[in-house]
Amino acid sequence: MRLTLLGRVVAVLVVPLALSGCQLLFPSMYYPPEYPDPGAGASFQLPPMPVDVSYETGTATIDLGDGAPVVLDELVEGSGVTYGATTLTWRNADGWAVSVNSFGIPGEPASPFDNSVGIKRIVDKSFWVTDTTFNPGACKVALDEHDADGFKGSATCTNVRWQDGLTADPMYTGTPEYVDGQPPFDATITFEAHAKAR
Repeated sequence: MRLTLLGRVVAVLVVPLALSGCQLLFPSMYYPPEYPDPGAGASFQLPPMPVDVSYETGTATIDLGDGAPVVLDELVEGSGVTYGATTLTWRNADGWAVSVNSFGIPGEPASPFDNSVGIKRIVDKSFWVTDTTFNPGACKVALDEHDADGFKGSATCTNVRWQDGLTADPMYTGTPEYVDGQPPFDATITFEAHAKAR
């Protein structure tokens, strides 16, 4: 079957477009105006992969407003930055712990949505955690330092509750089980960690 003249013209226009991609005929759709020469192979740059960091020492405090602050004098081994995710945990011998997670890039300004904090506690034979998995806006985290040398900041938690640690898992799909007799509370947390002993 022979193509008509119109069919040949359409083939000449469509085949090169399909084989080469639309960017050759419509470069402004693929390159922003700041790239004056799309033919030069301009491309978008991804941010550099964050460098892994291990924090070695640090302390944290939890002020519940009912007396002396709870002091967490041990930074758990493994706290640091791995593949761009920062996870640190401080604890003490009395069964208290605080974990902070940040998904911001060290050295770059962090969004408020990049950070989260949770308080954990062992009471008798029970494991309590704050309900920040089901109530993520309850704690506001502010970072003062987040780089290869150190991690420092604070968090203000409002109207958080203790819940059973097993039902706090993100994979748990049921209703969280709050600890009986424990009313909502506020807490102010401060924390710091250092890559080298100071």
